[in-house]
Amino acid sequence: MDIDVGQSPGIAILLSFVPKIYMEGGEEMPNSNKRQAVGGGMPWDPLNSPQMTHFIRMQKLLLSETEKYSSEWFRRRCEAAATATRAVTETASGGVIDPLVVSRALIDWQRGSMQRLNEDFRDYLGMMNRCAQRMVEEESEAITETIEDVAKATKSTRAHSSPV
Repeated sequence: MDIDVGQSPGIAILLSFVPKIYMEGGEEMPNSNKRQAVGGGMPWDPLNSPQMTHFIRMQKLLLSETEKYSSEWFRRRCEAAATATRAVTETASGGVIDPLVVSRALIDWQRGSMQRLNEDFRDYLGMMNRCAQRMVEEESEAITETIEDVAKATKSTRAHSSPV
C-alpha cells in the first residue's frame, strides 16, 4: 500500500524521527545509502534490518488509517452540530414553541445521531481490522526476510570458512 506523504502531515512528523533512513518525500533510501547515512560500517545494521523497515511501514499505515478515521469522525461531528442548530432554529421559529414540533425535531436529530454513531462504530471496526491485518502481514514479511538474511549470511560464512 503506497501512502502519499504529501497529503499527510502526520506521516511527515513520523518521518522526522527517522530522517537518516528516509529521503525527501518519505521515500526509503537504498540499503547502501542507509549504512552511510548512519555512519555505520557494521556487517549487520539495525536500521537496515527487515524488522525496522516493516516497523516504519506499519507506523505509516497506522497513521494513515487513523487520519482517515479521524477526518470522517470529525465530519460527522460537524454534521451533528449543524443538524442540532437547524433543529433549534425550527423549533423556536415564530416565537411560539409547539411541543409536537420540538418532539419531532428532537426525534429526527436523535435518529441522525444514532446513524452517525453507527457509522463511527462501523468505520472504527474497519480501521482496526485493516490495521490488524497489515500488522500480521508486515510481521510475517519481516520474519521471512530475517530468516532469508540469516540463511544467506550462514551460507556465505560456511563457504569461506575452512576446517582447522
